[in-house]
Amino acid sequence: MMRNFMLSGLIIAGFLVSVPMLSAAERPASMLSNTCAGCHGTAGASAGHSIPILAGLPSEYFRRAMQQYKSGVRYSTIMGRIAQGYSDAEIEAMAAFFEKQQWISASSKLDPKMIAQGKEIQEKKCARCHLGNGQYTEYRLPRIGGQWSDYLAVLLKTVQAPGFKQPLPKLMKKSLEGLTSDELTALAQFYAAQQ
Repeated sequence: MMRNFMLSGLIIAGFLVSVPMLSAAERPASMLSNTCAGCHGTAGASAGHSIPILAGLPSEYFRRAMQQYKSGVRYSTIMGRIAQGYSDAEIEAMAAFFEKQQWISASSKLDPKMIAQGKEIQEKKCARCHLGNGQYTEYRLPRIGGQWSDYLAVLLKTVQAPGFKQPLPKLMKKSLEGLTSDELTALAQFYAAQQ
């Protein structure tokens, strides 16, 4: 009888140990991405002017950004702490999930004069990488055409801030050199207008 009791105890203990491991390994990407919905909207369709749209981002870009948040290479207010809670496999699963989601462009209030000024800047400084007015993602760049103008303006302006940790290509940093705050806002408005 004692032997049966011990055997039952071992079986139950083994089951209890394996259940958390199974549930963590089997969490679907849609469930993992629900954590993002509070800020980035359902399936990455952000409704916040200063929070980027994640839906349709290239998986490689999403994965790289999350790993940069996780390691502290990329500046964040909250994302670094959130990213540390995910394993590499979970980040990979979320990256694939968001890449498959349909992009829904932001609805920003825009100034036609700023859009025209931003178009000139884009053609001179940005078009060689951000093809299709920022809507093309084949080079694993994030889509910026149709992104929130407020988010883009803040991001562009912080690139010029001394000591700001935001890993960006050298060409992008060089392209933005010398642009005024108003010119960066105009560029953000141009890209936001690309629905």
